[in-house]
Amino acid sequence: MNPTLAEQELYDKLNAYRTQLKADSLTPFDIQQFMRTCRIHDIETRKIYRHIAMGNACSWRSYLTACVSFQ
Repeated sequence: MNPTLAEQELYDKLNAYRTQLKADSLTPFDIQQFMRTCRIHDIETRKIYRHIAMGNACSWRSYLTACVSFQ
């Protein structure tokens, strides 16, 4: 599996979850609920937190924009 694709897929799932909540951004408090909702158990919480920070940094634009904004 392409790790970049997996990273982008996680970012897209988080963005869809944020949209479902009708929230402008996500917080660390959203991690556990996201994991339960999406039934994701094998991803480290730290990785989800990093993607939340990336998304919030660029107002949840594309994954590429998030990567550039976060660096």
